Amino acid sequence: MASKYQKISALAEETAKNISRSGYDWMDYLDTASRLYKYPFKDQMLIHAQRPDATACASLELWNNRMGRWVNRGAKGIALIDDSSDWPRLKYVFDVSDTHRGRDARDPYLWELKAEDHDALVEHLQSRYESVSSHNVVDALREAAEEQVRDHLDEYADRLNFAVYGSFLEELDELNLRSRLSLTMEASIVYMLLSRCGLDVMDYVEEDYFDYITDFSTTASLSQLGTAVTEIAEPMLSDIGRMLRTREYQKNRKESLEQVEKNQKPIYNEFSELTRESKMKGANEDERSDSNGVHEQRGVSDSEPDDRGSAEETAGAVRTDEEELSEGASERIVSGAAPERETDGASSGDRSDSGREDGTSGETDGRQRGSE
Repeated sequence: MASKYQKISALAEETAKNISRSGYDWMDYLDTASRLYKYPFKDQMLIHAQRPDATACASLELWNNRMGRWVNRGAKGIALIDDSSDWPRLKYVFDVSDTHRGRDARDPYLWELKAEDHDALVEHLQSRYESVSSHNVVDALREAAEEQVRDHLDEYADRLNFAVYGSFLEELDELNLRSRLSLTMEASIVYMLLSRCGLDVMDYVEEDYFDYITDFSTTASLSQLGTAVTEIAEPMLSDIGRMLRTREYQKNRKESLEQVEKNQKPIYNEFSELTRESKMKGANEDERSDSNGVHEQRGVSDSEPDDRGSAEETAGAVRTDEEELSEGASERIVSGAAPERETDGASSGDRSDSGREDGTSGETDGRQRGSE
C-alpha cells in the first residue's frame, strides 16, 4: 500500500501532465497561481490539484499564532511536499475558508485593484520599469512583464537546457528553444498580472498564446517554466500590493483628518458666537449706565440690582466652553495603522508541518493543534 507521501508525489506528476495538456488547462492553473503567487511553483501546482479555489493558505500554526484564527474541526489540510531537509516529508496548509475568527483575529490582507487606482498604478509602473510608456493599465502591465522576461531570459534558458530530455523541446535548436520559452513566459506572466488585478483576462489574452505549453511535456521541463513565471511574477505582484496598501492607508488617514476638522468647526463657531454675544451685552450695559449718569467709580448701594452675577455666569459659560474646546482640539483621530508588510493572504514564510498525517485538523474547540 502506497504511503501518503507517495500518493502526493504521484499527484504532483499527474498534475504536471494535466496542466500542460492545453492552453486552457494552463490558464486554469494560472488563475490559482495568481492568487497564491507567494508560493513556489511546486506548491502552487499541488494546491491547484487539491483546492483550485483557494485564496489564502497558511499552516495551522500561522493561522493560530499570528492571525488569531482557528482551523475548523475536521478541516482537511492541503498536502505539500517539504523537501527542505535530507528526508522529504509532507506538510499541510489550510485555506482561509477552513478557519474561523478567534479573539483579536486578523483577516488576511487581500489587495484589490479598483478602477480609481488604474492611473496611480500606471504612474507607479512607469517609475519602476524603464520600458513602460503606455498610459493604459493593461498595456503598462504587459510592457513591464516583457521587460522582466528580457532581463532574465538568459538565466532561465540556461536552466531549461538541462531539463529538456524526454520532452518535445528536446529536438529544438537553441534559438527556437529560447523563443518558445520567452513567448510562453511573457504570456503566462501577463495572464497572472491581469488575473490578480481583477481585469478581464480573456479580453487581452487568447488561448493560442499558450500553443507551446504542450512542448513542456515532462515534469522537469514544465517545472523550469513554472518556476521562471513564478519567480518573475511574485515580486511584481508584491510590489503592486504594497503600492495599493500604502495608497489605501493614505486615503483613510486623509479622510479621518478631514472628519476631525469638520467635527471641530461647530465648536469654534459656538465659542466665537458666545464671545461676541458677551461683548455686545457688556457694551449695551455700559451704554445704559452712561445714559443714566451712573459711574462705576461712584459705587452702588446694596439695594442696587447686582448684574455682576449674570456677568460671572456668562464668563463661567465661556470658560466652560473654552475648556471643552481645548479638550476637543487636543483629540486626534487617525484611522488605520501604518502600512505593514504586504501579505497577500497569510504569509507563506511559516510553513512548518502541521495537522494529522491525513492533513485533517485535530482541534476539538478550534484551539488545540493537531499532530502528524
